[in-house]
Amino acid sequence: MDESLRELDGLFLQLGTQSNTEKASKFLPQLGTKLHSQMEQFQLLGFFLNFLIIYLGTDNAQHFARLVGKVIANRVPANAPYAMRLVQTIYKSLGSHSDSVANVIRDALHPLKTSIHSQSLANLFAAIDEILEQDEKREAIIVEKLNAVLRAELSSVNWDKNLQREMEINIGKALKYLAVKLENNLKFGEEEELRFIGRVSKTQLQNYLILNIGYEMTKYWPNLCAPFNSLLKPALETIVKKF
Repeated sequence: MDESLRELDGLFLQLGTQSNTEKASKFLPQLGTKLHSQMEQFQLLGFFLNFLIIYLGTDNAQHFARLVGKVIANRVPANAPYAMRLVQTIYKSLGSHSDSVANVIRDALHPLKTSIHSQSLANLFAAIDEILEQDEKREAIIVEKLNAVLRAELSSVNWDKNLQREMEINIGKALKYLAVKLENNLKFGEEEELRFIGRVSKTQLQNYLILNIGYEMTKYWPNLCAPFNSLLKPALETIVKKF
């Protein structure tokens, strides 16, 4: 058991020394394969010794799993850039093992999963900022870019139900953040910006673009559209009053 643990410990150390996320991602399959084979080894050992101690197989594997959990906690920083891939790799490696054993290691991954959740929200906010800062005047393109980012983030954790539920919460926060950003860019301060005669001003075009984006997002995310309804209703009421 000590030798097996040293092998895994060495692999986690190597993972931490990879110079970038791409290299770390390429290294993860090797680590996942080794973890799976070691877990399998200790479960089989327990089955062979089962006639001596009832359920020794589970106890033996659980002890090894606890030690692996300690290695993960000691060797992998919570904010590791490869955290998502690592957690996914380990979950895949544990898929064929009993929950009584696998859950011991899954519990050790909790800090990494918490970090994934936090990093995801920060990434969503940054992506929204970047998309809105682009000089794009077609709402269909902007909406498609926004939805592509949101859908990709949601599907990135479809291998874990708990993470997916947390990611849905992040999507709701990101949509609220987007609605606030759109509202802050609306300009209804001047009388001319609300008139519907003569040439359409640049400010009016910007307002229409913002409102159209908000409206389109309500169609894509009907269960999370409350922030956009809060944006659209007063804005449209203001416009209608000026007719």
